[in-house]
Amino acid sequence: MTNYSGSKCPKCTNSSFEMVEDAPYGSKYKHMYIRCMSCKTLVTTVPYFNTYAALEKIAKKLGTRLD
Repeated sequence: MTNYSGSKCPKCTNSSFEMVEDAPYGSKYKHMYIRCMSCKTLVTTVPYFNTYAALEKIAKKLGTRLD
């Protein structure tokens, strides 16, 4: 995957990242992690499910909009 932003790992300065799925110990829900491909340092987490899409679906059923 191409890193167009020029982002670098804060630990090893590598510029390649990967997204991995995991269920942390004690959690009922899966998470997606963005981490360095070289040293596996965690950069950020992303919800496993698209929360915004779910909220849009609920809002549509309620007859309202998310703006």
